[in-house]
Amino acid sequence: MPVKTIDQIARETQCDVLWIRFLDFHRRDVRVDGPPDKSEWDTPGRRSVLEALDANGIAWIPCWPWLEDGCLVYSYEGDVYVDVLPAKDNPDFQKLSALLKKDQQGTPAIDGVWLCVFALEDAMKYAYRDEPGWNDNP
Repeated sequence: MPVKTIDQIARETQCDVLWIRFLDFHRRDVRVDGPPDKSEWDTPGRRSVLEALDANGIAWIPCWPWLEDGCLVYSYEGDVYVDVLPAKDNPDFQKLSALLKKDQQGTPAIDGVWLCVFALEDAMKYAYRDEPGWNDNP
């Protein structure tokens, strides 16, 4: 199954969506001669979060981040879509928020792990990307 972008997932589900960015690998010295390999994005922080999601019965799948037109991404960077409706009264959202809560200054509980929301309204601006052939190389 191909990995989808977070905006594509929002359009398919027709709601705001959550995804987790694992930015700790971006702060390490990584190779500059090509795309990151799994050893660069499969970090201990990422593994512990995914284990916690599984332990709490929270479904997730790999995803691409949202990208501006013209952006180039070499390969998968470790982001995941979390199948939880971002609503304060949703028990799964409460569990997820507790797991990844930020302190008063907005620093994430786990270094380099960011819980993000992508609004459906923003995703719809990129609906043209769903058209056949949009990303074909001429």
